[in-house]
Amino acid sequence: MDLYTVIVCTAVVSAVLACTMVSLYIGDTRRKSALYWCAAGVSFLLSNLIAIFAMVFDIGASLYPMLPNAFYIMGHAALTAGIAEYVYGRHYRAIIPVTFFTILLLHLFPLFEQSVEIRMVILSPVMLMFDGAALTSIWRYSRQTNHKACWPIITTLLLFMAQMIIRTIVLLDANNTLALENSELIQTVGSLAVIVFISMLTVSFITLLSWDTVVLLKRASETDFLTGWLNRKALASIASKAFRKAKAHNSAIGIVMFDIDHFKKINDAHGHHIGDKVLQHVSQLAQKTSKRKEACFRVGGEEFVVLLEETSIQELHQISELIRVEIAKAHWVENNTSISTTVSVGSALSQDADKAWNDVLDRADSALYSSKRKGRNCATVTELFEVKMT
Repeated sequence: MDLYTVIVCTAVVSAVLACTMVSLYIGDTRRKSALYWCAAGVSFLLSNLIAIFAMVFDIGASLYPMLPNAFYIMGHAALTAGIAEYVYGRHYRAIIPVTFFTILLLHLFPLFEQSVEIRMVILSPVMLMFDGAALTSIWRYSRQTNHKACWPIITTLLLFMAQMIIRTIVLLDANNTLALENSELIQTVGSLAVIVFISMLTVSFITLLSWDTVVLLKRASETDFLTGWLNRKALASIASKAFRKAKAHNSAIGIVMFDIDHFKKINDAHGHHIGDKVLQHVSQLAQKTSKRKEACFRVGGEEFVVLLEETSIQELHQISELIRVEIAKAHWVENNTSISTTVSVGSALSQDADKAWNDVLDRADSALYSSKRKGRNCATVTELFEVKMT
């Protein structure tokens, strides 16, 4: 394959990257990182289009290789800015034009413009710096979040950086008889590496953004839209994992179960709209008290569960009573109507004899009904503990 064909192919895969990213952004405008990666694709495309134009027409040494290099390095800067936006949610868009104009200015120095070796010595570390920053960020992110979809981009960056280091060493080897100006083979190999790199980038970015979509859909399917708490489906999955973990580590899980006293009367007296507001207020107070957002569930109309990991009977008792007291003393005003409510609480701690997390839930449910039988607005921890209404 001749060099011209390779550059044309590189332009095509760059265009595919840009079009794919802009399509993904249009599909979901929250994907800001896709805009940066689209800019990277456009930069790579312009770099190759100018190179093609230079091979067909004489555009002068002042523009080639100055513009292709500037656009190519800018593409790596845009790639890194996109990773930073994806991982940290921060915008580093300024580095893209700054990189472009810095490379242009470097080409104004005669020695830099005329020497391929000097350009390599300076530009290769710049590319490695951008790609290395992107690799470090996405690697840390994958370790912290267990984000398996990060591996394609990690692999892509590692392979490209490795080939770039090897290729630069070979080209700068004083004993190597191949000089870059006279070696179309080496240029072709480098361009082929760029084709593979950009193609893998496209696949990697699609994988990242698609994974996020799947996670959002899964989260939506497991979240109660009214309170923002997780639902019964999520409880089954999370509680099962927590129970197995507790068994393995000789610790205990606790389940705090509560529901709103006389909630039907609230709906009948004030309407379902006010009833929804009460559900939201109660869930917010309970979550603030438990301070464990990831372990809060709405499992029925007015029924809620808080899952505690590595807990004790004392902590279970304390949180159960705090939830009851905080809700009992709260008053809300909705449509000029003062509303107050109470909750009945039942809690249970896992025991060695339990075979599944459902055993703990059943005891918490029994304790909840015990609280109701004793007048409501009280908290019962299994059948052994009762906190009297104050």
